[in-house]
Amino acid sequence: MICSNRRALVLSFLILVPGLEKGWAKAGPPLPPPRIPTGIYAVVPVEEASVVLGTTNLTSLYSNDLLTNDAVAGLALQIHWNTLNPSSGTYSWDYLKDAFDSVHDWNAAHPSKQKTIQLLVSPGFFTPGWVMDKLTSCDPLFTGSSTPSIDCGRVTFQGVTECGGSVVCNPSADTVCTGCVVLPLPWNGDYKGYWNIFLKAFAATTYATDPSLVSIAVAGPTAASAEMILPNEHDASIPSAFTLATGPDNVWHQLLNHKYSGTLPADPACSSGNPECVFVVEWKDAIDNYGSFFNGLTLVVTTGDGLPNVPGPAPMAAPGFTGSGYCPTLNQDCAAETQVLAYFGTWTVGGNNGKATQSSGVEASKAGPMNLGIGGVRTLAYTTMTTGMPSTVILGGGQFNTRFSVPDHNDMEREGCTSGPPCTITPEQAAYNALDVFFYDTPAAAATLAGGMGSLGGTPGSNPLNYLQIYYEDIQYANELNTQSILQYDFTSGTWPSPLPTSGPSVSVTAQTLLKTAKQQLFLMAEAEPVCSLGTSCP
Repeated sequence: MICSNRRALVLSFLILVPGLEKGWAKAGPPLPPPRIPTGIYAVVPVEEASVVLGTTNLTSLYSNDLLTNDAVAGLALQIHWNTLNPSSGTYSWDYLKDAFDSVHDWNAAHPSKQKTIQLLVSPGFFTPGWVMDKLTSCDPLFTGSSTPSIDCGRVTFQGVTECGGSVVCNPSADTVCTGCVVLPLPWNGDYKGYWNIFLKAFAATTYATDPSLVSIAVAGPTAASAEMILPNEHDASIPSAFTLATGPDNVWHQLLNHKYSGTLPADPACSSGNPECVFVVEWKDAIDNYGSFFNGLTLVVTTGDGLPNVPGPAPMAAPGFTGSGYCPTLNQDCAAETQVLAYFGTWTVGGNNGKATQSSGVEASKAGPMNLGIGGVRTLAYTTMTTGMPSTVILGGGQFNTRFSVPDHNDMEREGCTSGPPCTITPEQAAYNALDVFFYDTPAAAATLAGGMGSLGGTPGSNPLNYLQIYYEDIQYANELNTQSILQYDFTSGTWPSPLPTSGPSVSVTAQTLLKTAKQQLFLMAEAEPVCSLGTSCP
């Protein structure tokens, strides 16, 4: 663990103690430290992988392709709520069983090379159809066909880019969906109630307490992932029938006015009168629920730079989040997300669990300052690691935005091109470029590559990171040990040189060499949760 004396950087919100009943504040005997993720995790979008590979081949994927890779610390399972909870009171854990059994078998055979699991369950667009059927549509508010009830629970969007290739979700009695179209409203009581019933059911399984499970992503007020993203002006459109709305952000504004009629929830986040605060309130509630349902894990809150920007009073970032490290362009979205992170960092919040934030949009073109990207994750991890309190340490992680080895849909270019596609690039160069962005301003920047040939780019710093999630196709590609010559760019300013040189220092590497380097560096810099009695400072 990296050590530092710069306690002056500790955020002001970390000393707040608004509710001693929420966990960690209760004095008591020492508890085992929460399980934490460290290293590289192979991302497996379960539904997508089962279509591509076949359901029966997932176990082979885990056991033969992913867990056998020395650079891989474990699996990051992305799975949908409607897959795990297909009907009321019915739960299907088979997909989880396949993954956990594979990890158990590996760990039993390799006691010195234990692998673990991160879990990311997505509600939102992937809410079971039987739940969607219980929610009335808010669409008439925008078509003028009728006046929906104040408790209407779902709304239609189109062209949601966050959904990627998702197909056929949320079929309900009066709506047929192709792709991610119908979204339950984050504040709807029925939606939240059924989601919490599911979370409680999962928390009661042996999987939730399995030593192999190290983290779970907080979700609920979400759309197509666990990120803080909802359909917005840059990510979606609205149906042509919505003649009384001008775009996604306006849809949210009208929905909030319809629900709250100008009387916002009695929460400190709403003191400014900005309706954007409702998203903050719902994220606070989700964090509290996860903190009460789960124990001994790491709870992960994923920033997204994708909440709607609802008109209202000027946005105000939470105290301690006013620097350019978090919101270089302060808007309602970024201000709201800082309010969520401030709450998450409060020492009485989260129960007996560790905490982490991550950015799931790491790619080479996002090298410069951006709202709550990987730079914000790094800054928060460094700032909180000096507090010495178990529930205020917030670990940092990231996920590659897409596959660096797959040319389909320009994935390789999107992940590796320094100014976005189009460009001509190899998988190895794409991985190198994305890792430069991920590790910039950490002790790993400029580190020597595994094997001693060449180095990463960037300027070293003190910011720690714990884990990186990389798609399973890239792990499979790395297993092939293809060798390519890559250019090593001067990335010392945190931005790519412009124009990029076409010649210069180069080295021949495999993708596996790059992944092994990332693994080594993550284990060298990774933070660990302090071990101490609840409610006391650690030495």
